[in-house]
Amino acid sequence: MKLRAAALLCLLAALAPRAGLAGKESKPHEAALPPPAPAAPLRPPDPRLFQILGVTLGRAGLDPVMAVLGKAPITQRRNAPRVICYVGPDETYLVFEETDTGWGYTLYSVKTPPKELLNSNKCKALFRLNGATQAVVGLHLNQSLAELKDVLGSPQTDERQHPSWVFGSQETIAPGADARLPADATQIELRTKVTVRLKHGGATRIAVFTSQQPVEAEDAAR
Repeated sequence: MKLRAAALLCLLAALAPRAGLAGKESKPHEAALPPPAPAAPLRPPDPRLFQILGVTLGRAGLDPVMAVLGKAPITQRRNAPRVICYVGPDETYLVFEETDTGWGYTLYSVKTPPKELLNSNKCKALFRLNGATQAVVGLHLNQSLAELKDVLGSPQTDERQHPSWVFGSQETIAPGADARLPADATQIELRTKVTVRLKHGGATRIAVFTSQQPVEAEDAAR
């Protein structure tokens, strides 16, 4: 019995280190995660996105728009100190905005604009505005998602009802050319976003907006 007990103790002593090593080896190996891939650079927008009904919307603001389409009441919306609205005979609405950081416009199909515009005196009647009105690039109401992709390419967010496209570019301007920017800003980064609301397979709202911000000196030098 004593011999058996001694032999058992020796066996346990021999196995103990191996069990400890086995425990260490059983821990999962934590592999280092690869660094995130750099984001693909945004492609510049087609300038024809901002050409509609004979006007080109840009840094110059709303005055050139009214010079072509007629003077309209100037109102305000959140983050947009200057807004003008036009409405066609079929109740298609076209709203131009100067925002705190840029500019843009929105096309609304019948009875889809914000309530403050519907049946109000804030919108100027424009007989050549209708559901077939389109930006020179070929963007217009009632387009399907497939048709929108033909014009704009693949969207960044391909949600079934609210796809959106984002474009980017840089621009050199004269110091003080835009009061919304620092007086010494000369290199500007622009982001243009197109958002669409789809209903029953067709676009009922199309918004095209550009925002701008100065480029930091070290970024501009790259």
